[in-house]
Amino acid sequence: FILGKLDDITEHKDTEDRLRALDARFFEIMNLSNDAIISVDGEQRIILFNEAAEKAFGYRTDEMIGKSLDILIPERRQTAHRLHIEEFGNDQDAARRMHSLRGEVVGVRKDGSEFPAEASISKVVTLDDPIFVAMLRDISDRKQSALALEGALNEARQGDVAKQEFLANMTYEFRTP
Repeated sequence: FILGKLDDITEHKDTEDRLRALDARFFEIMNLSNDAIISVDGEQRIILFNEAAEKAFGYRTDEMIGKSLDILIPERRQTAHRLHIEEFGNDQDAARRMHSLRGEVVGVRKDGSEFPAEASISKVVTLDDPIFVAMLRDISDRKQSALALEGALNEARQGDVAKQEFLANMTYEFRTP
């Protein structure tokens, strides 16, 4: 004599399949972003690192998952950054722009080089710890373009000054018998 119970788990399996498909679509969408998207847990360990983050920082995702976010921040700014994240974690705001006194943050690439970036951070409150999601854009090219434009404008201003001095001298020469 065998006694047992059978449950139909078809609905449960269908739900799991839909969740897996939703996860896959989420990661596809996230990897379409031109901005680096990095998510960390409450202890600032990286739990998500998209393709744009790989390009910006030079690390592969599998190298970064579980690592401290400090790897991507200059040593001189790590303490201030940790305090900023802790303060933000205790705040009621769901999102905020991240910046230093100059209005930008600095990232550290795998090769040790630093780059300027614009960044914003959002907080997702879960049942466990909050999760922080940073969206970061490397602005190196924009800054170089701005410096080049500034240099060209300075040259143009110097040319205008030289032209004005030349015209003033010529006017003086024509008026002097």
